[in-house]
Amino acid sequence: MDEYWARVWVGEPFRLFGPSHLALLTTVAVLTAGVVLLGRRILPSARRRIRRVAAAVLVVNTAVWHLWNVAVGLWTLDTMLPLHLCSVMSLVAAVALWTGNPWLGTATWLLGSPGALQALLTPEVAPYGFPHYRVLQSWTQHTLLWLAGFWIVFADGIRPTFRRTVQVWLVLHALAAAVFVVNLAVGSNYLFLNRKPEFASVLDLLPPWPTYLLVLEGLVVLLLLLFWAIGRAPANAGQRSVEGALVTR
Repeated sequence: MDEYWARVWVGEPFRLFGPSHLALLTTVAVLTAGVVLLGRRILPSARRRIRRVAAAVLVVNTAVWHLWNVAVGLWTLDTMLPLHLCSVMSLVAAVALWTGNPWLGTATWLLGSPGALQALLTPEVAPYGFPHYRVLQSWTQHTLLWLAGFWIVFADGIRPTFRRTVQVWLVLHALAAAVFVVNLAVGSNYLFLNRKPEFASVLDLLPPWPTYLLVLEGLVVLLLLLFWAIGRAPANAGQRSVEGALVTR
């Protein structure tokens, strides 16, 4: 078992859209469909337990990830601070799932799920491969983050309002401004604000820095509006609002 936790992986490296990656994406698609179609049929008490178990797994998975990096000598200030979008949103999603807070739930849906989708489509796990811990950790975290938003909207019935969507956009920019300062101070590239990532990602399709930041801004706005529209879709119109009940839990 040591080889699955080791810093150096001697097995086959991760291959984008290889068999294990396609199996992951298929599993995520099935789970997403299950949440959308069956989530509301689960009893409220059971939904609450599921939310809190998912929140606990997100936090524990994050903590173990940091401990593993410390143990193998990979933890550094410029790479491991929880300032990337999925790192921030994992913590936000955990609190949203545990408390049922509608605003945090909306943020999870609008930012966490789209961010997790990018990480699921182009995982940053090289040079490791399945079933190394690094791969399983990444897939678990981003799958839960992706599903958290769908659970909040389709199972718990917290639908994003346009006002909250604008608020989330403003908070994202405040976060980006603070992270940009941190990047300058420690030489990091959190949120990929100072340059493109060194691994393959959808950002490779965009123009060079800093022009790609303007394009990225447009994509962010489009994604926010898209997920806002999906969250407000007529399919959810008949869902009973549970925001007040969730906040009191």
